[in-house]
Amino acid sequence: MISVVPSKGLKIKKLDETLLAPDEPAPFIILNPDAVVPVLLVCDHASHRFPRSLGTMGLDYLNRHSHVVHDIGAGALVEMLANTLGVTAVLCQYSRLIVDCNRELVDHNAFLKFNDGVDIPANHNLRSDEKEKRASEIYWPYHNAIEGQIGRLKDQGINPVFISVHSFSPVINGEARKWEIGVL
Repeated sequence: MISVVPSKGLKIKKLDETLLAPDEPAPFIILNPDAVVPVLLVCDHASHRFPRSLGTMGLDYLNRHSHVVHDIGAGALVEMLANTLGVTAVLCQYSRLIVDCNRELVDHNAFLKFNDGVDIPANHNLRSDEKEKRASEIYWPYHNAIEGQIGRLKDQGINPVFISVHSFSPVINGEARKWEIGVL
């Protein structure tokens, strides 16, 4: 079976292919995986990377490197904190536009069609099997890695403080945000 994935040029992709090629980065990276510090850092939107199988997703260069696809600076901040403090960190290595790892899969924002006024052509008309492929190859491995690190720490008698790091642009959808920083 063949499907057409929208992009600037049409890309033909077989449905039985995997989303991630064997030589592409894993869905997540774990920094300091053996640390025994009672803190776990995570970064759901650390990367602007797209799997090669999805091409550019119909986005131009500027949008592929903007806040539309990832939280600018959040991944670098988590890496710096993990290395400086010696704590464990789990970072997603693919863009939130593939699947938003900060959402439940049933949330309509898990597969954004538009973000801050930018059209995401490759996310229009996604079939359930395409969503499932993204979830099984990126979302679930990332969340399982987080759960694994929580479990590892708890097995050592450590109840970790869980810190999810995000950045946000000062203006979104044309409206200025009122906050310099947010802590939930």
